Amino acid sequence: MPNAEPARKSAPLFPVDTIVLYFLMMTYAVSTTIIGSILLQLLDEFGLPVARGGIFYSVLNTGCFFGILASGVLIDRYRPARLNLVTYVGFSLLLLVVTLTRGLTAYLATVLVIGMVSKLMDASINACIAAKHTVNKGFYMNLLHGSFGIGSFCGPLLGSSMLEHGYSWRAPYLLLGIFCLAIGGAYWLFSRRDTVGGRVAAAPPAPFRSVLKPDVILLVVILILYCGHQMGMNNWVPAYLQERFGTADMLSGFGLSMFWLGLIVSRVGCSFLTTRYPERQLLQAGMALGAVFLIACVLLDSEWAAFAGSTAAGLFTGATIPMVLTLGYSWHPDARGTMTMLCFAAITVGGVIFPWLMGVVGEAWGLNRAMLLNGGLLAVAFFLTLALPAREG
Repeated sequence: MPNAEPARKSAPLFPVDTIVLYFLMMTYAVSTTIIGSILLQLLDEFGLPVARGGIFYSVLNTGCFFGILASGVLIDRYRPARLNLVTYVGFSLLLLVVTLTRGLTAYLATVLVIGMVSKLMDASINACIAAKHTVNKGFYMNLLHGSFGIGSFCGPLLGSSMLEHGYSWRAPYLLLGIFCLAIGGAYWLFSRRDTVGGRVAAAPPAPFRSVLKPDVILLVVILILYCGHQMGMNNWVPAYLQERFGTADMLSGFGLSMFWLGLIVSRVGCSFLTTRYPERQLLQAGMALGAVFLIACVLLDSEWAAFAGSTAAGLFTGATIPMVLTLGYSWHPDARGTMTMLCFAAITVGGVIFPWLMGVVGEAWGLNRAMLLNGGLLAVAFFLTLALPAREG
């Protein structure tokens, strides 16, 4: 049968355009953790007190919130590959614009737009991976989130190492922007066919009233607390190490990178653990261990303990977001779009409120108290996980 051979050929496990999408996500993630490594330089240049140190991530996440709202409209109407390309190129150019800003207002305005464009890109890339890989979707999605973790691990190292070598805090943005433009060009080459065409037919989204039930509200609150913790770590760990223990710039950035290294290990490990244990139990155990280790290490009040606490927090709670999404999707399989918008909104709300609140606490009582607040967020989230329903679907 001469015509049977083509049918037996299988698609490659990792198509080139999928690999490039992982690079898009990875480089985007680098930008999300740069601010923490350059925070003290930002405060010094703009003449801000420590209490206002959370403003940068709060503004970034405010932009992310607008991006989430836009994603609910645009992803249903335009091809994800086209949105990926347009938003990623825009994101790359905005990184270069940062290097031209000279005042606080200009910098914050640029960060706001970066948040909006990058979060729309984030949602679009997730939708694109899900559409491309209907078989073993979880495998490819976990790798996508793992790519985000790798980029977040590299961000503090990039920022702090350039500061260590005497460069301005603007230099990491310049280098990353140039690199992202090159990656964007590669993506355009490998996805030209996917970007052809305009609008696409969209299924009507599930109404919010069919999804906003007590179990989902509980998941949303858990995500708000966890992402407040995660963004608080991004924003304050390097500054905490520098101010409390006199840690050098590069080493303090490494403290945040250890958090993200733990998070990467957590996500990879939980991809296997979820085949044997329910997500609900893993969330409970992770939140409990993360809270205990982080709070205990802050109370020990030493540099080595700060590094250990940062690593433990990432290791035990790093898979929270994908596991919460998995629970939401399993409970409401016909409302994935609505669940995604709710969860992404929760992620953003947590990132807006708690880094700012940690700055207020840090100014009044010191950054060690702010880090205790961060551990407290995990403790409260743990008690909420105890109320999660035990059903699997």
